[in-house]
Amino acid sequence: DADEWGSEVSPRISLGWDVTSAVELRASYGKAFRQPSVAELYYPFSGNPDLEAEQSDSFELGVVGFIGATRLQANLFSTEVDDLIDFDYVTYAYANVADQAIRVVDRNLRAPYIAQAAVTYERQLPGRTTLSVTYSTSRGVRVLRSRNINAPLPGTYNQLDAAAAVRPASGGNVYQYES
Repeated sequence: DADEWGSEVSPRISLGWDVTSAVELRASYGKAFRQPSVAELYYPFSGNPDLEAEQSDSFELGVVGFIGATRLQANLFSTEVDDLIDFDYVTYAYANVADQAIRVVDRNLRAPYIAQAAVTYERQLPGRTTLSVTYSTSRGVRVLRSRNINAPLPGTYNQLDAAAAVRPASGGNVYQYES
């Protein structure tokens, strides 16, 4: 019954600013609302009629650059969800998840890149034959990774009672992006 949650608005605002003809800065903010589906509420054996509607806030910052015909874009974003509806494999029913993952960008984050080089030696041999020897190398520098800096401490996580796990800080998972 959609009337249980009333009428909801999910606004979004976005701004863009052309710093130069080759660089644009972007920012946006939005709110969203999602009521539980009929299956999440009433599906036999796994439905949960006590579910609350999801609500979320999203932020995004970005930069777009043009170098000739090449377009480069980088974005940072974060979404916080309250009362996320997810399937709980312990109770085998849908449930509202209290704490959601937070995304953090490491202050020492550096742009990753791959350096590649190749050297080729060719020699024309008799009889319309060519000898070619190529040496190529590739090296990735500052490859990105995501690390849960609030993961349960070793030996404290139990699949049957995940909420009882001991974490370094209160709350749920905190994923930090690093290079």
